Order: sequence, then C-alpha cells, then structure tokens
Amino acid sequence: MFNVNQEYFVLGYKDEIKINGKFFGLTTQILKNGEVVGTIRRQINLIADGFELDANDEDLPFLVALVIAIDNITDKKYRR
Repeated sequence: MFNVNQEYFVLGYKDEIKINGKFFGLTTQILKNGEVVGTIRRQINLIADGFELDANDEDLPFLVALVIAIDNITDKKYRR
C-alpha cells in the first residue's frame, strides 16, 4: 500500500483499490476498479476518533481490514 497526494493505492491485489481523498477527512470514498464500493465517515468525539464504513456485504471484510491498516499506517506516520 502506498500514498500519493492523499490517495492510497493497494498493491498486489487482484483489483485496483484506491482510497480517494484525505483519509482523515469527514468523508472518503473507496474505489474498486474505478467504482465506489465503500464510504468511510469519520466520527469525532472527545475520547477517540472512530470510523463508520458503508459497504456491501461482499466487500465488507476486506474494506474493514483496509481501514484498520490505513489507520495504523497514519498513526505511525504522525507519531514520529
């Protein structure tokens, strides 16, 4: 997975997966082969931020793992 100008791309996966926009924006779309397959909405509260993911059942497990992976990557990036 790599980041170019606020876009994330997944390498080595059978389909082209792209997260378009700022991951920590309020709303971000996940594209699979150019079509929107999920929407991430950031939930901000006093204790910790959370995410809401809208996606179809077929893509949901992969997209949940993707959101967790990107959140971990960005956490490590900004802790340094």
